[in-house]
Amino acid sequence: MKFTTSNLPSVKIKSVKSTAAKTINVAYAKASVDKYQIQVSTDSNFKKTVKTYTSTTASKKIANLKSKTTYYVRVRTITNANEYKCYSAWSGSKKVKVK
Repeated sequence: MKFTTSNLPSVKIKSVKSTAAKTINVAYAKASVDKYQIQVSTDSNFKKTVKTYTSTTASKKIANLKSKTTYYVRVRTITNANEYKCYSAWSGSKKVKVK
């Protein structure tokens, strides 16, 4: 079961950079949570072509993206409460063009 709650700490994206071909590095503020969930999309509304990744650290390197394509990135936190996963609201999105 999944729950979204405003009581969980939300997270802000510090930076999104493309430092190598087909790769982006996402850095976000550290929070006291179990995991972070990162979504990457070519659509600014995240309605189509969405890839989802998880991380336990405050940064994530994402590879195998299309070169010379603009992507939008957003992050939220995940906390396990008993057998349930609780999700924070999504951060604001950031735009990056992949090298």
